[in-house]
Amino acid sequence: MRITHREMFRAAIDRAGLSYRGLADRAGCSLSFISALANGRKTGVTLELAERISEALDIPVDLIFEPTESGDSGSSVRGSRTAA
Repeated sequence: MRITHREMFRAAIDRAGLSYRGLADRAGCSLSFISALANGRKTGVTLELAERISEALDIPVDLIFEPTESGDSGSSVRGSRTAA
């Protein structure tokens, strides 16, 4: 899954009355991961984490996430490096 609507994600956090820490605690992930999603440093999450985040925010998964073809679970916006 990959996040597609970052602004909606941040608005849903505000609407739920949660801090990034509060969302991280409810979703079972790190504060730094939630912050990276909200700020565009990370784009991908597992389906399970997308579901936990959406449940914590009380919103449908497809409101802010979409499936990825590769099953990517944490890609960076910068892309990955490969060894030569």
